[in-house]
Amino acid sequence: MNKYKQAKAASDPHTSPDRLAELAKDESEYVRRAVAGNEGAPQKVLTWLAKDKDWRVRCGVGKNPSTPPGVLVALAKDEIWLVREAVGENLFTPPDTLAVLAHDEDEDVCRVVRWNPATPPDILAKLANDESWRVRGGVGGNPSTPTKTLVRLATDANRYVR
Repeated sequence: MNKYKQAKAASDPHTSPDRLAELAKDESEYVRRAVAGNEGAPQKVLTWLAKDKDWRVRCGVGKNPSTPPGVLVALAKDEIWLVREAVGENLFTPPDTLAVLAHDEDEDVCRVVRWNPATPPDILAKLANDESWRVRGGVGGNPSTPTKTLVRLATDANRYVR
């Protein structure tokens, strides 16, 4: 079977868990990436793929809503910022992990956490005091930002935040 057909099967939500486990071991990173992004992939397979040598496979695991919370916590420490960003976007990332990622060294990681509706309101309230107008502006766009915080941001000195 060619790689295109394997990748198609790997991304199909109706592919059996056993077949996805097989495809997760494929030599092609394209096939493994497709498995990593498949919401039907078994948690055991996602846990295994979280250690893949290809960072794009790890990104797929980080974005996958079926990824176990403990795996998301581990991926939040990945050396590649794009993997941490994927975890920061995931609605099922544990709140304390989102709190850590909210202060990541990479601005893009922080950005996705500010926009993630799963970010706890208390974290958003703290971020609303950040010195960066980009951070404060991102908090204002999050649907989970508390009204009290939004009122404060509406009077921010920076027009892009307001």
